[in-house]
Amino acid sequence: PEGAPEQKYVENEAAYRLATAYPENFFTVGEPAVFRDVRIARVAIFPVRYIPETKELQVVSSMTIRVGYGGGNESNPKMSLKRAIPPSFGAVYRSSLINYKSFLNREFGGVENGREVLLCIVPDTFATTFKPYADWKHKTGTYVKVTKFSEIGANSSNPDIIKNYIGQCYHTWQYPPTYVLLVGDYGQVPIKAEATQGFAVEDYFVEIDGNDVFPEMYIGRFTHDLTNPVSYGLQTIINKIIKYERTPYRANQDWFKHSVLCANTVVPSQQETKRWVSTVMIGDGGFAVDSLLNPMGGSCLPGHDLNAVVNAINSGRGYLNYRGEGGSAGWWASCYPFSTSSNPSVSSVNNGEMLTFVTSIGCGVAMFNASGGNSFGEAWMELGTPTSPRGACAFIGPTWGNTHAIYNDEIDKGLYVALLREGMETPGQTLLRGKIRMYNVYGEADPQVLWHFRTYTVLGDPSIHVWKDIPRKVDITYTPQVSIGYNQVQVTVLDSATHVPVSGAEVCIAGDSIYVLGVTDASGLAVIPVTPPTIDTLTLVVRGMRVVPAEGTITVVSDQEHVAPFGDPVVADLDGNHDGKVNPNEHIQISYVLKNWGTQASTNVQATLSVLDTTFGTIVNPGPVSYGTLAPNDSSSGTGPPLQFFVKTTTPIGFRLPLRLDVTSSSRSWNYATYQEVLGCDLKYAAAIVNDQGSSRTNGRLDPGETAIVYLTIRNDGQDVAPNVAGILRSPSPYITILDSTGSFGTLAIGDSSTNMANYFVVAVADSCPLRSSLAFTLRLNTQNGNYAYSVIRDFSLPVGLPVGTDPTGPDSYGYYAYSTDDSLYDQAPKFEWVEIRGVGTRVPYVSPGDFTVTASLPFTFKHYGRNYTSVRVSSDGWLAFGSGTQVAYTNSTLPYSDNVNNMVGLFWDDLFE
Repeated sequence: PEGAPEQKYVENEAAYRLATAYPENFFTVGEPAVFRDVRIARVAIFPVRYIPETKELQVVSSMTIRVGYGGGNESNPKMSLKRAIPPSFGAVYRSSLINYKSFLNREFGGVENGREVLLCIVPDTFATTFKPYADWKHKTGTYVKVTKFSEIGANSSNPDIIKNYIGQCYHTWQYPPTYVLLVGDYGQVPIKAEATQGFAVEDYFVEIDGNDVFPEMYIGRFTHDLTNPVSYGLQTIINKIIKYERTPYRANQDWFKHSVLCANTVVPSQQETKRWVSTVMIGDGGFAVDSLLNPMGGSCLPGHDLNAVVNAINSGRGYLNYRGEGGSAGWWASCYPFSTSSNPSVSSVNNGEMLTFVTSIGCGVAMFNASGGNSFGEAWMELGTPTSPRGACAFIGPTWGNTHAIYNDEIDKGLYVALLREGMETPGQTLLRGKIRMYNVYGEADPQVLWHFRTYTVLGDPSIHVWKDIPRKVDITYTPQVSIGYNQVQVTVLDSATHVPVSGAEVCIAGDSIYVLGVTDASGLAVIPVTPPTIDTLTLVVRGMRVVPAEGTITVVSDQEHVAPFGDPVVADLDGNHDGKVNPNEHIQISYVLKNWGTQASTNVQATLSVLDTTFGTIVNPGPVSYGTLAPNDSSSGTGPPLQFFVKTTTPIGFRLPLRLDVTSSSRSWNYATYQEVLGCDLKYAAAIVNDQGSSRTNGRLDPGETAIVYLTIRNDGQDVAPNVAGILRSPSPYITILDSTGSFGTLAIGDSSTNMANYFVVAVADSCPLRSSLAFTLRLNTQNGNYAYSVIRDFSLPVGLPVGTDPTGPDSYGYYAYSTDDSLYDQAPKFEWVEIRGVGTRVPYVSPGDFTVTASLPFTFKHYGRNYTSVRVSSDGWLAFGSGTQVAYTNSTLPYSDNVNNMVGLFWDDLFE
């Protein structure tokens, strides 16, 4: 377990006599896994192999791996139906799967339009108390389904009943659940114990497809006690999470962007992980970070103790992140023994409404099924009262008391990369992303990966949106009343302080039989279609990652006359390519069916059309089209010359041409916004190949002083043929001369790629071009002799002097290069020579049989990264470091590294004693 004494090194003598290379292959492909919408496999690459018998090290400087589809075994087939991808899973796929974009384009048209659905499993005892929480979540844009135990025959002891029901929902619903929330502690809602280790496996309930560790949904649990009154603990959790999301505390806004990080002093990687996370929080998230770290194995620094942690939380910290040992009651940390019974304890936390997202990465802290009262995570979640919130908004931790450092470290890093670098918003997303990071590093063959994947869980709602920025208040204006039938609700969102339009705000309109979502555009406007079938009162909520939710209501009335479009309009291109799509340089005929949703007949119904953006479109036949008399519930496609408009040749592909349909009757009038997306070819830069045959260094790359042929590959991601594509290559770099700037790619069908092998580009690189430069290029692509003129500029860059094994490493941000003995073409390459200084130099004293570091004075001043040093640390672990100190670091790693040793020179960095 984490923090246990390091096992004694025992060499496998037989392995070190083998004549075969280790690893056996340069790459491996793991077992396929089903990950909700996708079937995936892990490709592991081993660029370095060792042959023990000959002591030979094989190093590959570059490798091309081609993955073929359609062959191989059929393990873990994907059995569920293809359905729309929800954005929450799309974000995880995008960050984890290297070919997700091409898969999304090919299988889903590049669109993630699934719905976020929260399935809540609730014992009947708690259903009434839970209802306000479900109502709040539902109207904010996450569709909520509450299922009581009595509805599915569930009980407190059999987890299979609940899992089977979740699986049924996943396989049969049009929009399968994305989140699952179990409402009840151990003894109220059952658990599934891991077969060999015995810990509670919450992922059991959401591992539906495939025999693997990847869940099909995110999961969390409200672990409230059966108190008196029965639902007091649940009410506390519910009320404070609603307050956190709905009316976040803004009197002191600093807490949103402040965090506190701490780690134990037993395993060096614990503190190294905290330094790594701190870098992400500061650099990617813009946070102010309290890094409360202490010397390894030493005493606690002043102000770096448990009181400092609690005081920081009480003054307002949006995040608390711990790495280190622990148990069900709390942290086993020498300087931060934070637990349910420590002094101060969790119960002494008094952060009020400034609720903290707690990620406690270490053994057992979320062990909600342990005996002896609440676990550490439960205490955080239940802290406070229904009217006076305190503690955490959500808690992430393991249910197992035997986790291990190397797996914990990767999960911890992945959490904050997901939140602050990859744009994820919820505890469910961030935890899954952290697990995937661990999986990518250690692979599926390691049983510890399986256990760590399944032991970490969310105590709380996995779907809450965690604040990462200071939220702003907004003013909203919207259509306050609509009629039964088709309507368009216009919602405008402005910043309350600056009155600037707010783009990207999410709008949800919900009612008894209405659930529609929209997003504001650059002008702060969202036009959302709603078709209520009966009289109702709809809720409207506007929210976002930087938006305090704004709420309103919309009244649905029964109108005597209400004529509106019914279904999608029918479009026909009268010229052009006649593909039934709207393309530039085409005359478009559009026909609307109108329906009378009112209670009395509408007479003399007519419709006219106008183009609202005349830059890209013009009206040809505005109408009117006559629909005559429409009785209640009647519909008609109209008579007379059809409505027509023209799309100009210069209209950009992807532009949504705004139209307005005006409808009148003898006594009423209505107008409706309608948009037609302009489709066409869409050319993208895909790849480059450098042909430098005949140059002094033929290596398939650009080098200083070299003239080379450049082949470019482009791809047509659009919905129309790209005829006779020509390209013009340019570069703003002073180091590049383009000798042949024109190329041709032929005609590209939809989805095709093409490389200009016959009519290529030629470029020359200046002798003075710095190595490792990344030179910018622009490629203008034009179609020729097509129905419309298409032209687009794509940017890309090519490296100069891409390093190989015989090149130095660098430069780093300061300008230093690192040269090895293999860099034989460079004068700076070192030549090994041993200089014996025994008897001449100062002997470094032997301190202990373990790791130790001592400081020695230098007989000269040495400048390192711009600073002058007169002393150097000498470590028994084979490294030097400028400046004084006693830090140890026995495990070598890649540089830069987030440990507490600065200014290191890693000559023989390793545990030399072992």
